[in-house]
Amino acid sequence: MKYVLFILPLIWAQTCGTKDQKKMMDDFEGKYVHSFEDCNPTFPEENCVEFLEFQKGSEFASLLFAGGDIVRLMKYQLEGTTLTLTEEMGGLTLKFTVKDRKTLKREDNGDLWVLE
Repeated sequence: MKYVLFILPLIWAQTCGTKDQKKMMDDFEGKYVHSFEDCNPTFPEENCVEFLEFQKGSEFASLLFAGGDIVRLMKYQLEGTTLTLTEEMGGLTLKFTVKDRKTLKREDNGDLWVLE
């Protein structure tokens, strides 16, 4: 009986955390953009803007980054204030810190991506 009393609060705490995290993930909606300074593309397939677009209620986001012309479908997961994007085909992983509802900071280079 004392094992049940010990385990129940742990299960409850884990479930609440999962619900809060799910709610926060549901709150991600819209398009976050980052523009390159002094960008002058020489080819039509080069871009001066990166974006990360979330669809409400989905665990996937669309990512255009590094000046390319290919939009990648990324699975995302939120742990605390760390947003991790993973491309299942290709192995790309990017991490962002959620600064606030309108700003994401890319962890590897410090670029700020702002909600449009």
